[in-house]
Amino acid sequence: AIEKLIMPELPEVETYRRLLEKSILNKKITAVTAPPDKIVFGVATSTRIKKTFLGRKIKKCGRKGKYLW
Repeated sequence: AIEKLIMPELPEVETYRRLLEKSILNKKITAVTAPPDKIVFGVATSTRIKKTFLGRKIKKCGRKGKYLW
């Protein structure tokens, strides 16, 4: 069955951003899952993405429209 994708509304996205900020801010990244995806990662390999993020700390949670970063 094909699942219908539901786009969240802006207030919901902001709610998620605030929840993430409370739960992950200043925490160390201990695991990374990065399946190959040229659209998301461009030419960067999964291995490179993992090396880049492992061991770093989350310093900020942001939102641009309906996109979280």
